[in-house]
Amino acid sequence: DLRSPNMTIAPEYGIERFYLPEGQGVAIQNDMRVRPFGIKLALSANGTAQIKALMDGSKTLFEEPLY
Repeated sequence: DLRSPNMTIAPEYGIERFYLPEGQGVAIQNDMRVRPFGIKLALSANGTAQIKALMDGSKTLFEEPLY
C-alpha cells in the first residue's frame, strides 16, 4: 500500500549518472559530499530526460555537447 508511512519509493528517471572527463570526477564527487550541486536537464518530446550540464551554484562545471 503506497499510503503506508513506512513506504519508500525510489523512482528511476534515467538521469542517475553523469560522466565527467577522466581525472576530474573524484574531486567533484568529494565536493558533492559537502555542498549541493545542480544540473541542467533537457526533455525530449516523449519525456525522455537527459542531463545537459553539471552546475556548482551558478557556475557551469561541465556541459554536454549538442548532438
